[in-house]
Amino acid sequence: MRLLRLSEQEYAEAVEAFGYRYVRFNCNNCPNAELYLTRTRAFWKWWMRQFDIRDEVFLQTYGEYTAPDCLPWLRQYWLQHHAPEAVHPWVPDAVWQHMLDLIDAELGDQKINA
Repeated sequence: MRLLRLSEQEYAEAVEAFGYRYVRFNCNNCPNAELYLTRTRAFWKWWMRQFDIRDEVFLQTYGEYTAPDCLPWLRQYWLQHHAPEAVHPWVPDAVWQHMLDLIDAELGDQKINA
């Protein structure tokens, strides 16, 4: 947030907007999938961790660019780097499945029938 001069509100809005965009992109615009995933803490916890990982990589790559004239292109690169289309939907370990299991447990009988 300091590097890009974003307020906490702006950052939170980006995380949320990209989370919804991620689900729409990776679930073929299925409204039921979007409702199923985005109404749970498990998904948002998973998504925020993915966002944090991308932030860490971004800071390692661009963290030295602190001059004011860098700000416009830094923000553009940050948006591109965090674009949901760039986050692979299937994490290569058990994290994704664990998140889905937590969602199943959290929703219980409230699951949406697809």
